Amino acid sequence: MSTELTNEQRRQLIDIQQVFEAWRSSRKAARRHMRWLRRHGFEYLHYKTGRTERSLGRRSQETEARMADHKTARERHRRTGERLKSMARVNRALRLNRVPQPAVRVLRALDEAGLLGDDLFVIGTNALYGYEMQSGVLFDSALVATGDFDLPWDARHRLRLAISRLSPGGVLGLLKEADATYSSADDYGFRARNADGYYVDLFCPEAEPPRARLAEGDIDPIPTAGGNWLAAAPKTEAVVIGQDGLPARMVCVDPRIGFTNGGFRNSGAVRRLAARATRSKRMSWRPSARSS
Repeated sequence: MSTELTNEQRRQLIDIQQVFEAWRSSRKAARRHMRWLRRHGFEYLHYKTGRTERSLGRRSQETEARMADHKTARERHRRTGERLKSMARVNRALRLNRVPQPAVRVLRALDEAGLLGDDLFVIGTNALYGYEMQSGVLFDSALVATGDFDLPWDARHRLRLAISRLSPGGVLGLLKEADATYSSADDYGFRARNADGYYVDLFCPEAEPPRARLAEGDIDPIPTAGGNWLAAAPKTEAVVIGQDGLPARMVCVDPRIGFTNGGFRNSGAVRRLAARATRSKRMSWRPSARSS
């Protein structure tokens, strides 16, 4: 059913969570570009994000401090990024790279767009990867893959997402940023599929009238029974590891909600693992004497 993490695996997960959080916190600064521009005999601090550029004011102690902070944040982002890449090899060696690569690419694209969380969150079998990281155990791979919890889709071939608020940019466009081969999988537009046959389903709470597509040519969220309590349920997040050895942020429904509302098969072993996950939020466990 599951395997306890070793002390080495636990330490590695704690380390990579800390480095990943530092990398994410400096990501916004890394996307900005600051520079000094001289106009009318004075220097002004400008910053650019995307195609937008504006002035932050004339050169002064305050603007110089902002430039210094910006350079520090960009350097932190670069160094933590290099550290994550060096840790990826160890993650693979320790077999912590659990999440299928198509799924982790989608998670990273959603997180980069700022949608992962209140707008989009993971449901179904893939959420078990997040619960693993919180409970300090690894599920048997067959358990994750075969849908033993009354979830009809193989986690290695389908990512199930739930949406609570509409996004003006659409979801299919974000999927294409993760993998350009994503397209609508059928004439009805209820799901997306990439060239490797990996599916992404989008669910939403039941609503009358049915919700329109998020954007022209986008996939439709599928109204589903129980979607209202899923959208309103408290969420939990975890740092998971993709098959490439690099981390990603996963947001999913609090496991207590999933198990008490029939979201998963209520076997005794699975309920115990869910309880462990809720007690170990944000990887607060410590190596146990029994682990080797």
